[in-house]
Amino acid sequence: MEEIVIKNNEEYIPDVLRFIREVLSNKGFSHTFIAFIAVTVDEVLSNIIHYAYTDNETHDIFIRANIKGSVFTLVFEDDGISFNPLLHAAETQADIPLVHRKKGGLGIYLVSQIMDNIDYKRINGKNVLTLTKTEEQAALL
Repeated sequence: MEEIVIKNNEEYIPDVLRFIREVLSNKGFSHTFIAFIAVTVDEVLSNIIHYAYTDNETHDIFIRANIKGSVFTLVFEDDGISFNPLLHAAETQADIPLVHRKKGGLGIYLVSQIMDNIDYKRINGKNVLTLTKTEEQAALL
């Protein structure tokens, strides 16, 4: 499993995207697959950075990537406030016309549509979000 650690600041998202692209391209994953994962990474990190912390302190966010065959696993770990995205994925506004939607709210839904599996746990005061995707399933999107 490969890991990158960033601070809770948007300026580090491009570093994570480069890290993910490198990990996946080195293992021969398609550009389409990498693009889907990039959207997911950007969305998850943006949510953590903007909503997980109620203080103005600097926090570490750990991102771990693992590949086993055609299955890619991505783990995000942060010490922010407890937030289970699985409880909010159904709260989508996807069926509401754009002009009537509240700002935001589609990110969790989007991630749930892209990834094959999402698991959330609160462990030792940390949010641990585990996402998996197989390359074969990416071709079906």
